Amino acid sequence: MAIVSILLPVYNAESTISETIQSIINQTYKDWELYIINDGSVDKTEEIILSFKDDRIKYLKNNKNRGLIYTLNSYQFDGLI
Repeated sequence: MAIVSILLPVYNAESTISETIQSIINQTYKDWELYIINDGSVDKTEEIILSFKDDRIKYLKNNKNRGLIYTLNSYQFDGLI
């Protein structure tokens, strides 16, 4: 069974990030990895993300808001094309 990689760029998403992550965790398919890329959020987004303890969740962050295109193009993801 192949692993599914999910890329989730976020910016100031404190109102929705917990529900989003929990929705992914609750899926019946379990062979996934979630890359959350925080694009310089200034709210509680990072705190909420770090409260999840799941080895399949990988957390990356920009030191300031750079925008979606920069955020998606700035990281190399192991095994992703």
